[in-house]
Formats: sequence, structure tokens, C-alpha cells
Amino acid sequence: MFRLLITELGSDIVKEAIRMEQVRDLFGIRAVDEIRRELNIT
Repeated sequence: MFRLLITELGSDIVKEAIRMEQVRDLFGIRAVDEIRRELNIT
């Protein structure tokens, strides 16, 4: 599903919309690592 968002909306919009703190709280640090890897965020 995450790849679909990136494909349809573009990675720049997804980067702006996502809140890493919320992702970490809801899904854990592994989800944050996967998102950073997908969006090429360091």
C-alpha cells in the first residue's frame, strides 16, 4: 500500500504528509526504518 501512495502521489507529497513520530508510536521503529528506506530519507 505504501508503494501505491508513493506511485500515485509522488514521494515529495508523501514525505510532507507523513509524521515519523506518529508512525513510530503506532507501528514501531521498524516501520520508520522501512519508510525512510523507501523515501530515501536519511
